[in-house]
Amino acid sequence: MLIISPKTYSGFRAALLGELNAYKIDPDFWFNNFKDFSYCCEINGRKVSIILTGYGQLSIAAGLREYDRLLREGPDDSVFFVGSCVNTIQSDTDVNDIILPTRSDSDDRLPTEIADMAIKRGCKDPWSYDSDLRKMCKEAARRLSIPLKEGAIFSQDTILSERLRPFTTEWGFGKGYIGCEYESAAFSSYSNFLGLKPASLMFVKDTRKHGDYRVATEEQIMQDVSSIIKIIKMAIAENGCKNEN
Repeated sequence: MLIISPKTYSGFRAALLGELNAYKIDPDFWFNNFKDFSYCCEINGRKVSIILTGYGQLSIAAGLREYDRLLREGPDDSVFFVGSCVNTIQSDTDVNDIILPTRSDSDDRLPTEIADMAIKRGCKDPWSYDSDLRKMCKEAARRLSIPLKEGAIFSQDTILSERLRPFTTEWGFGKGYIGCEYESAAFSSYSNFLGLKPASLMFVKDTRKHGDYRVATEEQIMQDVSSIIKIIKMAIAENGCKNEN
């Protein structure tokens, strides 16, 4: 079982690792940049690996590859992506909201090529998240009284500031997206290619919803990360997220 995130900065790490009571590990990764940000914890007796990869679709794909190569528990293993996004202003989301994405789409080359390979392996929808794992997260959030928003995410590593603004204010919501970020499409497509069971939880970090551009405070980010990890912990503890070894 894995929790993976592109975020490595100190405030995020403190919130995530503190909530998990995680400890450092040193797997024999091919990618040395992961060695400083690899951890492990136990949830209800289950070993959970944690890899903080740094930003970009390629980094997330490489982190999943290393997990699959060295740490994977079984053929039906569960993996969780923790990240942030900027919302589309027409959606019912705002800074500090937590999103449980239904899917993460992309037109970037890397995740598109991975998705094509997953389809050739028989995966019908490589951009989607595991429905059972999503239900577990929804039930955990309900029991914890943590509101969730649901919807599709647009994920593009190469999105530039001049394209991001029209996405969030104009065309993104019209195409069915409630938010945008940089890495989760590599996570959804590659997890499905590897036969892993993926789920994703994100917090809204940026918005132009009320005219001026606003960013979540450090305190809000730590609160959101703590809430996300509580959801994941309960989903694992209450439902087992069983693997068939």
